[in-house]
Amino acid sequence: GKCGSSSFFVMMYELVTGDKWDFDGPPWVQNVYSTRWKNLGHHAFLSKEEQQKGFKEFFRKNTTSSYFLVRDPRDRLISSFKSKITCDVEFHPDWDDRTRIVKSTLSLAGLWDEKEPKICLTFDEYLGALKIIHESGQHGRLDNHLLPQTLIFERFMISPDDVDVITEVQKPDAAGRLFDVFGKERKFDGYPHHHSSGGKVLEITAKHEETLKYVTAEEYRVLGPYLIG
Repeated sequence: GKCGSSSFFVMMYELVTGDKWDFDGPPWVQNVYSTRWKNLGHHAFLSKEEQQKGFKEFFRKNTTSSYFLVRDPRDRLISSFKSKITCDVEFHPDWDDRTRIVKSTLSLAGLWDEKEPKICLTFDEYLGALKIIHESGQHGRLDNHLLPQTLIFERFMISPDDVDVITEVQKPDAAGRLFDVFGKERKFDGYPHHHSSGGKVLEITAKHEETLKYVTAEEYRVLGPYLIG
């Protein structure tokens, strides 16, 4: 199973604005820079340098609280393959995102062929492309679904020590700790989970595991203390 990002953002919207998310259609709740968020995402209109300076100062203020929600890096890449990359319809991939993400990933790896464009990949092809991208230092340009979670620290020039709460989504008290950050009474402790990739099991070989270990090494090094087991 996986945690739908909408669950987190709906909860965040209610905590930040005090209102219920009662909108249909785009812009979706994940777009915190839309007017539906009452201009609370104003930093989107700052320059990159201003954003970095602003976030660095923000995270180091004693008057502010911060909360980072992360996923197990290996599980996250496997889940992204099933929902955004695979050719196997039994995993119920997102058709709208798939073509775009496959093209951008293959392009970064230097494997995109305009004459024979691919709209999906096998697990071998997917991991092979990711390995090339990481080896060439292009991983910072990956789509957000595949982007290493640790790059958030680099982009905002902060360290994990600057963040009040870093927790893995699978932890039983992950949602409860967000209520704590806002000083609110806990309505529940864990995030709701749903299975969206069908019941089929993805076959993962020793070679696959080797590549997964390589492309997630930095994430585990930095986020290891905050993950389950």
